[in-house]
Amino acid sequence: MMHEPGIPDHLTPLKMACPQRLDGRWQSDHHDDGYRGGGNARQEIEAVFHRACRLDELFENHISVVAELGFGAGLSILETIRRFRQVASPTARLCLVSCEKFPIHPNAFKEMLMHDGADPNLVSALIDQWPIHVGGWHRLSFLEGRVHLTLGLGDATDLLPTMNFKADAWFLDGFSPAKNPDLWTPEVLKMVTDRSATGARLGTWCSAGDVRRTLTELGWLVERVPGHGTKRHRTEAHRSGATPRRSSPGTIHIAGAGFAGAGAARAFAERGWSVTVFDTKGPAMGASGNPRSLVQPRLAKGLDAASHLHLHAALFAARQMDQLGVSSIPGALHLGVGHHAEKVEAALSHKGLPATLIRAVDEDEASKLAGCRVGPGAWFASARTVSGPEYVAALLDHGNITICLEEPTMPGCEDTPLVWCTGSSAVNALELSGLHQIRGQLEILKPIPWLNHAVCFGHYLLPAEDSVVLGASYDHGDFDSSVRNDTAQASLELAQRALPGVPMHRTGGRTSFRLASRDRLPLLGPDPQRGFWCSLAHGSRGASTGPFLGAFLADCMEGLPAALPSIYVDRLRVGRFKS
Repeated sequence: MMHEPGIPDHLTPLKMACPQRLDGRWQSDHHDDGYRGGGNARQEIEAVFHRACRLDELFENHISVVAELGFGAGLSILETIRRFRQVASPTARLCLVSCEKFPIHPNAFKEMLMHDGADPNLVSALIDQWPIHVGGWHRLSFLEGRVHLTLGLGDATDLLPTMNFKADAWFLDGFSPAKNPDLWTPEVLKMVTDRSATGARLGTWCSAGDVRRTLTELGWLVERVPGHGTKRHRTEAHRSGATPRRSSPGTIHIAGAGFAGAGAARAFAERGWSVTVFDTKGPAMGASGNPRSLVQPRLAKGLDAASHLHLHAALFAARQMDQLGVSSIPGALHLGVGHHAEKVEAALSHKGLPATLIRAVDEDEASKLAGCRVGPGAWFASARTVSGPEYVAALLDHGNITICLEEPTMPGCEDTPLVWCTGSSAVNALELSGLHQIRGQLEILKPIPWLNHAVCFGHYLLPAEDSVVLGASYDHGDFDSSVRNDTAQASLELAQRALPGVPMHRTGGRTSFRLASRDRLPLLGPDPQRGFWCSLAHGSRGASTGPFLGAFLADCMEGLPAALPSIYVDRLRVGRFKS
């Protein structure tokens, strides 16, 4: 299997943890060790991590970055959010990073958290957005966007090299070196050090001599101090220098009010920026204005940048829709017909992935889902059918966002950066190489009573309130904006071959243009020659990549832990194509 360097493994199934309550504490079934030292877990976290890292003092800063090895049930992270909420100013922000190799099922960690006295509202917020168990970094959000958790599922030794950031505080919360030696090696502690800011502090219950000596050799000022509970000693450490004062949010202009522009606007607004979105036609008037859009992962045969991006973008968008209260219809049936059969085969070639992500369906189940006799296929439980205009409107519904029906001033200035997110119109406006427009025509059909989820067969059928959307054509080099009968007929014939006998009655259509790149990856980041930033070329997946890469763009611009591995800074780079 091809594995592109720098891309976390999202295709190898993760092993689950099944903790048991033994002798007064939660015990790991993988490491024969306790998740806590026994006694009051919250008091242990306060002593071993919060006081050791001087969090109250740290949270006086506008932005703080706290990282952890060993997420476990999440109690340390939730207690840190609780403390931040208590002592930080209402405009302060907190970026959290954590890794977990053996994730726990939400039902189990809910029991653990509630037993240990975690805040019920924070527990609910964690469970509501708990990711499907696939490898890589997942972005979760708390306190209306003031707190971001970048959660890595998988081996920390594989995940940390894919992410560059500078933490102000570290919680080393893995199982003991005797039980889990891989998390305490000099190589891992060097990764921690390389991802630590000047003045960073570190806390751990571990007082092993090898760990303390390695930290000292890496430049930390290390102290063994009295332990907590049954532990005789623990370790505190800090790096010399002052904690960096990260810049406060400012003003930003965004050109384009589709998925990409609205997603970027939302990301910056939640971070406290004052955002003005420019679009002469108003929100969701281009391809983002289609009455239905499909948000779903893409699972290729290998670990490449595109499939990893589209998987995590779709999962992010689904969580964000739920948080914003955007209604969506879950599930998509993919039929192995025509050219689409190869994609279905590739998606199903990875054994052991969660059924909540994808599973094979036999001929009988596929036929029941399709409403007619069809062959076997794949069921994407994680897919969502959503109204494009409704999702865009929810993204833009924030007190820090202003919409202006005018052209933006170009280029942006240093004090007020400009992000270009205009989709297909950017081809002529920006004269960027490697981009092309794709005409997409969709058809509006009368309702199909049994259709309550998406069906994909090269094109797709998407249920709406009083109609069904059939689409969309993918017409290269075609700049005709009219709705054409020949395109409609071709789409209908394709749908009827895939779903024989299903009645399809067309009532109208819609044409829009999507922008795509030569390598089918978006363009994201600064354009130094022109003096602005870009989030462009999302192709037919803008409903997921637009909002997700909006968050990644804001992370990059602010220099904070990112929603994607660091390799994407280069892989999505503006100007990567030569004329």
